[in-house]
Order: sequence, then C-alpha cells, then structure tokens
Amino acid sequence: MALPLLNTLEDCADFSKAVKPYIPQLYALPEKLLDVFAGRESLLKLYTETNPLISGFAISVALGAVFLVVAEINRNYSQVDRCWSLLPTLYIAHFDAWARLTGLPTQRIDAALLFSAIWSVSLARKPDGGDADHATTPRRGSRTTTGEKEATVSGTRTTDGKLHWLPQMKHALTLVIGKSSGSMSPKLCSTSLTGPSSRSSKAFCSS
Repeated sequence: MALPLLNTLEDCADFSKAVKPYIPQLYALPEKLLDVFAGRESLLKLYTETNPLISGFAISVALGAVFLVVAEINRNYSQVDRCWSLLPTLYIAHFDAWARLTGLPTQRIDAALLFSAIWSVSLARKPDGGDADHATTPRRGSRTTTGEKEATVSGTRTTDGKLHWLPQMKHALTLVIGKSSGSMSPKLCSTSLTGPSSRSSKAFCSS
C-alpha cells in the first residue's frame, strides 16, 4: 500500500512509521522510470503506487538539479527565489492529483489548493516579486523630483517627505550627548532640517 496505516496523530509525526518504510521507493524510482520510458510500465500506475511524499521528494531532487544548472549558466545562485511563490501550489496540486487518482477524499486538499493558488497569483501580480519596499528605499545623496518637501539629515534624502528613523535617531543622540556634556557645539544646531520635525529640533538646540 502506498500510504501507511496510522491510527493516532502522534503516528503521523513518527518518521519511522510515516516516512522510513517508503524510502526504498525513492531508491528504486530511477530504475522504474527507465521502465516507463522503455514502455515496460505505465507512468500512471507508477505514480499511484508510489507514496506521494516519496514522489514529492523526487520532484524536489529534479527541480534542484534544474535550478543548479540554470544557476551555473547565469552565475546567479538564487534561482529558486523566482519560483518560491509557485512551488507550494505545485506540491499541493501533486498531493491533490494523487488523492484523486487513488480515490481518496479530496475536499480539504481542494480547499488548500484553492487558497494556495490565489496566494500564488496575488504574489505573481506584485511588482519585484512582491517586495515593494525596494521602490522607496532611500539612497545616500539621491535626489527627488516629487513636489513634496525633502527631508534631509546628513545627506540622506527620502521621497515621501519623512525622516527615516536612523539618521533622525543619530541626530537626536548627538544633541543629547552634547547637551549632557555641557559642550553643545553651535555647528550641531546649524544642521539643515526641513520637514515635520524641524521645529522640535530647533527648539531643542536653543534650549
């Protein structure tokens, strides 16, 4: 039988019961695939008689080989990042197809597949792989063309008119250290600040 007989939830998490008995199938899979290519065995029969977790392992090994070759060709070793939003849906679809072909109930897997497919599509539609933060990341000395006022601290400019917390915190700490030491430098208070926090900074300098 392609699935183990598990009676408790603890048995499902027991490697010796849920996975280990089917590892020999993974070792025998290459030879059986050769029989399929030679026409001596049906691919559908091999698929349904193989534990779905083991065939999932085989899919992972095959994809890993593809990613390795593509990475070596492109000299870019993060090829799997381009597919990370699709791979979970691919694996859930694999388990769903296996359950349907073997006549097992698929209602819960169908629901998981539906939500995973929606998740994959939503990520695929986002620019830059869903990482929208890169579009607003400030660069030192960069200039903006928006109509909003620029917020400048130590040469750092932002496109949204707001101070980023790191330069603002550095400036505040510099003022606090200088005031506590009793040697407040006039040069520190002449730092050009524009934006929402400029009034409070000037008031702090003059106090």
